[in-house]
Amino acid sequence: MATRKVVVFNLHKSHLADPSRLTKLMIAACLAYLWIIYLGMTALQTNHDKLIHRTDRSDWSIFRMGLAFLDYCLSHDLPLPVSFCLLNIKSVRCSKGG
Repeated sequence: MATRKVVVFNLHKSHLADPSRLTKLMIAACLAYLWIIYLGMTALQTNHDKLIHRTDRSDWSIFRMGLAFLDYCLSHDLPLPVSFCLLNIKSVRCSKGG
């Protein structure tokens, strides 16, 4: 699963040999990944998912939903939501035992 996510950004095509440059590229790719996840969650929370995906079932990942929402915003000249915010603690499930 992790390999598939890296391929989305085509890091294997960078041909970078310098570790510091590769590190910077990885940081940029990680930030882009987090932003796409944020866009997917935003699409779900604002009901934009119904405009970009079928309504009878959801078989897309949050990442795929984020990419579709990004494409929708760009093609309809909508402002792009940009944020790196922490999750609402109530939305994170955690066990009381550990």
